[in-house]
Amino acid sequence: MRIRSILIGFICASFVSFIVTWAELVTAQIQIGFLQLPPVVVAVLFFLLIINRFLSRLNKPLSTHELAIIFIMMLVSAMISSRGLMEDLPSTLTGINYYANEVNKWKKLFFPYIKQWLVPWDPSGPERQLIVKGYYEGFYPNGTIPWLKWLLPLARWYILILLVFFSFFCLAVILRKQWAEAEKLPFPLTQLPLEMMSEENSFLSNKLMWLGFAIPAFIYSLNTLQKAFPYLPSINLNINLKQFLSGRPWDNIEYLYIYISFATIGFFYLLPTQLLFSFWFFYFLFRLQEIIAVSFGVETTIAPHAGAQLFVAYETAGGFFILAGYLFYISLPHLKKVFRSAIGKEKDDPEEVIPYKVAFWGLISAIILIGIWCNKAGMALWLAFFEFIIYLLVESIVVARSTAEGGMIMTEGCFTPIDIYSLFASPSSLGKQNLTILPFMDSLFTRDLRGILITAFFDGFKIGDSIKMKRRNLALIFGIAVPFAIIVATLFHLLIVYKKGGLNLYWFSFQGDNLRYFIENAPFIENKIPSNAGYIPFFLGGALFTTFLIFMRSRFWWWPFHPLGFALSTSWGVIVFWFPIFVAWLIKSIILKAGGMRLFARTRPFFLGLIFGEFTMAVLLTLYTCISNNPIPFFPWP
Repeated sequence: MRIRSILIGFICASFVSFIVTWAELVTAQIQIGFLQLPPVVVAVLFFLLIINRFLSRLNKPLSTHELAIIFIMMLVSAMISSRGLMEDLPSTLTGINYYANEVNKWKKLFFPYIKQWLVPWDPSGPERQLIVKGYYEGFYPNGTIPWLKWLLPLARWYILILLVFFSFFCLAVILRKQWAEAEKLPFPLTQLPLEMMSEENSFLSNKLMWLGFAIPAFIYSLNTLQKAFPYLPSINLNINLKQFLSGRPWDNIEYLYIYISFATIGFFYLLPTQLLFSFWFFYFLFRLQEIIAVSFGVETTIAPHAGAQLFVAYETAGGFFILAGYLFYISLPHLKKVFRSAIGKEKDDPEEVIPYKVAFWGLISAIILIGIWCNKAGMALWLAFFEFIIYLLVESIVVARSTAEGGMIMTEGCFTPIDIYSLFASPSSLGKQNLTILPFMDSLFTRDLRGILITAFFDGFKIGDSIKMKRRNLALIFGIAVPFAIIVATLFHLLIVYKKGGLNLYWFSFQGDNLRYFIENAPFIENKIPSNAGYIPFFLGGALFTTFLIFMRSRFWWWPFHPLGFALSTSWGVIVFWFPIFVAWLIKSIILKAGGMRLFARTRPFFLGLIFGEFTMAVLLTLYTCISNNPIPFFPWP
């Protein structure tokens, strides 16, 4: 592993961090960091490949291994700069103070239960303190960014965050061999970067790939020109279907859009048709359930954590638990070997990323330390373990599987651990202290699963194996990349937000997700809210149905329904991308029927070009708006 690749990785990771922060917060039009294969990383890799051609003439080209190291460092940086951390942390720590007022009574409800060391402002003081006002309104308190007041609270939160990230890393190490070698999962999100980094250099010379590239390049160029010259035509890439539907039962459907994303069509084209069919089929099934329920006069409630009715969200939550349990069950032979290695009864695998003994006991220790940290912050110890065990061993495992097997470019769930608790008891029973700390955890971890770092670890391991990189080197690369990305992202985020003002930036980070869980928990503190026990049958029904799907899939090769499709059917990724999934399924079905796998292989570069084109245009247009300050078109990744 050459030092120059690490140094170039630092430079590229810093650039990625800046461009993600600017694109997602300032332009608020291009979310180029929160996808599990961030567009910015693909585009910067392309520019590196162009530079590498000049280096080849000097006989000093970057090797495939060096490109992979740089790619992994950029991948981590993009996720951490986006929804994986920085778009949630500072705004969540400050939002409760800025938006507290006499109407919501947050000062009375929450401030007394927030420990001073958790936030950069004084919980014993008033609303809208100077450090918070500067952050949201765009000025420097006392003439400069208050770095010192931010330093200690952020450092303490970074202890918890690094423990969570280390837990992800240990889980990925423990399951890597099972998923990559025993089950031979395809890891679709790695296919484009691997193709680009291939030593054969055939990707950039493939005419069919450039044809695919040209389609999104032309459309986004046209839509950009239309912003400057309104008399030009444009191509609409998002269609609100609800404008064509009115009255009952259609008005009870929460979110119904067509998003035309060429990149997601390209990704989903790489997946088995059976899995694609399951994704769009179960999406329409849960929509049909909503329509039937409303048609029969059943009172329905929109799930606060999904773009669907609450009863179907609980169905898929049941699916999450069964699917996570099944994934561990089929891994039992491998997990037994891991455990025997951990207790010294079996020789450890010297070629694994880190020894199984370190991964196993590291995971256990990290979970214990997470519980202790949360307890010191004011959360009951049992609740901390309840919250994070569900997050780590259910939610993160299923979303990691959704990328490793399902190629889901946008990972998301449909519940939080407290939604599960509320099936059996009222959240009001948790008490004021717990209900104050939980919104911080839900905002940072358990709700918004986009940019979740566990998928970067799995994909990084797959890339390393594909190019025959020493696995122990991967541990060092991630060990360097994660802390560096956190430091750089913190600097860029605070610099840009204090300069521009959070109120003028991306609404979701500064007026949405940072407040949502305090808004939800306030009624639980003020009043005795009943539990959601009435939804237990739906949760159990979803669990039983997922069990049935697993049984049928394991017994009959022809069974067309995949349990992953059902579990993810109310997730944001499927709700947003159901149309590209359907298009990819339809095209691939026709191609396989017409020419079989040979025609599929021949057309594959075209669909990789669709991904490459859309992602590259996202970064080019971000740079364009940074320089010109002109508006840019909408990209279909909300």
